[in-house]
Amino acid sequence: MPDSPLLAGLKTENLHDWRGSSTLLPPTLAYTLSPQFNGAPTVRWSGLEVPRLWRCGNWGNVASVLIEKPPRGDFLPIVDGGYALQYSPLLEYREGRGLVLFCQMDVTARTESDPAAETLAGNILRYVEAWRPSPRRTAVYAGEPAGLAWLAACGVDAAPFKGDLPVADQVLVVGPDGGRELAGQSPAVGAWVKAGGRVLALGLDQAEANSFLPTKVTMQPTEHIATFFPPFSANSLLAGVAPADIHNRDPRKMPLVAGGATAYGDGVLAANGNVVFCQLPPFQVSKVMGALSSLAVVEDIGEHKKCALVSLGSLVYAQFGEKVPAGEIGKSYTFAACVKAIGGPAVVRLEVERAGQPYDRAVRGPDITVSPGDWTELHLTFAVDKAYREGWQAYLNGSGDGAKFQVNRARLYEGAYVPISDPAAAATEAPGRNLLKNANFESGLASWYFNHGPEQFNLRRTFGRASFAVSRLLGNLGVSGSTPLLERFGDPVGASKGPSVLKNGDFSADAKGTGLADEWEFSPVPKGAACTRQALPGPEGGWAQLITVPPVVAGAKAPDVMIAQHELPIRGAQWYRLSLRTRAEGLTSKEITWTVQNTANWQALFEYQNFAPKAEWQTNTVVLQAKDTAAKGTKFQIWFTGTGKLWLADVRLEPIQDPTVGRWLDGLYLTQPADWDDPYRFFGW
Repeated sequence: MPDSPLLAGLKTENLHDWRGSSTLLPPTLAYTLSPQFNGAPTVRWSGLEVPRLWRCGNWGNVASVLIEKPPRGDFLPIVDGGYALQYSPLLEYREGRGLVLFCQMDVTARTESDPAAETLAGNILRYVEAWRPSPRRTAVYAGEPAGLAWLAACGVDAAPFKGDLPVADQVLVVGPDGGRELAGQSPAVGAWVKAGGRVLALGLDQAEANSFLPTKVTMQPTEHIATFFPPFSANSLLAGVAPADIHNRDPRKMPLVAGGATAYGDGVLAANGNVVFCQLPPFQVSKVMGALSSLAVVEDIGEHKKCALVSLGSLVYAQFGEKVPAGEIGKSYTFAACVKAIGGPAVVRLEVERAGQPYDRAVRGPDITVSPGDWTELHLTFAVDKAYREGWQAYLNGSGDGAKFQVNRARLYEGAYVPISDPAAAATEAPGRNLLKNANFESGLASWYFNHGPEQFNLRRTFGRASFAVSRLLGNLGVSGSTPLLERFGDPVGASKGPSVLKNGDFSADAKGTGLADEWEFSPVPKGAACTRQALPGPEGGWAQLITVPPVVAGAKAPDVMIAQHELPIRGAQWYRLSLRTRAEGLTSKEITWTVQNTANWQALFEYQNFAPKAEWQTNTVVLQAKDTAAKGTKFQIWFTGTGKLWLADVRLEPIQDPTVGRWLDGLYLTQPADWDDPYRFFGW
């Protein structure tokens, strides 16, 4: 957004190759060789193992950690960057009458200062001081239900259109089929628009748009893939939307605006006064909002029996089945399975094919539309007329946009079909006769496979980008979706999940008056060091443990000193945060070490961690994951070898949420990430 006050005095050439190196991130990543990727180097990124994330130094970095533009909430990107320009290093967030400005550009923590970075930092301070909120509006929606569902997913509480015209502080959002609802009020809608009323038209064709808008437009049904237009000004109703945001990776024909309004690019975006057109509505890109496929074993509510739940998400089709020995030539076999659709109809068929090249079929059943409600048994009987040395793959083939269906009581046996309701069917389910090993999923998904067609990666990407574009248009019109962003500032990633497992970590209790706080033990080797409790000065007060180790004679070994606590319950794989305040005086040891030992085998439950105390008080914090579980027999240890004085205060070891997983799944983004996604999208909100 070149005319933004945030970029005053800066040009495009000032936004790359800044002087020196950024220091926000280490210059290289810690790689491990992964068996999953044939020994290739990988890193862990937001809980996923990623083989394509590299960093070779930070020299010239302008922005080290970019934010993927969220489709939910009033986020305005000032600068775009990163892969496919789907990220922003300078991003405004508006809520109510307030502003949050995310500057991910490395204006500080550089090895050398850069004039552009200093200019940007000054601009930010002046901009925030002068910023004033714009009027907020609510939305009224007319159109197909998918549009209203998408608005709800984006946190927009839109009121369905019920015949009453919007008022001045409302925005009329019109999706496909909305023209039919508004056509009878065309004169009144026209007058409302001319009086300043705002309209966002999503995916309307020419006839529908002209049925209620005061100014007629012309449209041309044309395939849209990509287009270009210059950046919009900061005052435009299309500000913040870039050509990359309406890049259609799932090409299709759509009505592009050709006349009657100012068209941008090929007409996928257009505007005429207070009326804005977007011809790539996200809810028409993906009816299931870019959902991923999944497979699980659940208990059927009606029959209280285990069954498989197959969710296709954005898949074109999926195969769910088992590999079994092939039948004998000249004999007949029956393949049957009980199926129940969930939430809507699903198209399912049965197939048996060779379990290897050329994958020729022994039989293929017809497509059957299964409806929600009662179980439906699909079945087919076939004769074997040739050998299948590789064995068979017997599977259910499911299709349907977002289809979900349950599977149970699958059978593949020699002989004629016996309905599952017939008592004689019990013999066909017996392990000796049924070729399927885990037909009722009592062993989970063991022996079953899940093959599928394309995950519709491009469709999911287009849905995500189009969702941001439309949310940005709504924000410009005054409508914003709710987000949990401000709440999360009060509950950051890695927030505590419980109290500290250390007892008396503030050293406040000393019932025996020994000078060593209750629950703690002190062990110097050899003797001579002292550990005393000391009141802290200042209004906050509190207590500290002071460890004093006197000097040793020349040539003598310095003492080993340890303060410890027993019986901390530690859970394996749980993340913990250790925090403590320290101060040192004349300490000859450069580092202090801590861990928790399992005294049953003297194995460390955490990787050894070091910290270096300074002459002034400082807070030391480290987050790490427990390697094993020990409910008892544990020993928390802080130790060093040396002389001098060390103060410890406010020692805590508390379980926390997994810090490697960001919380964009709820409230900021609409799609769930997969390991094929560009890994930079995972910003830890």
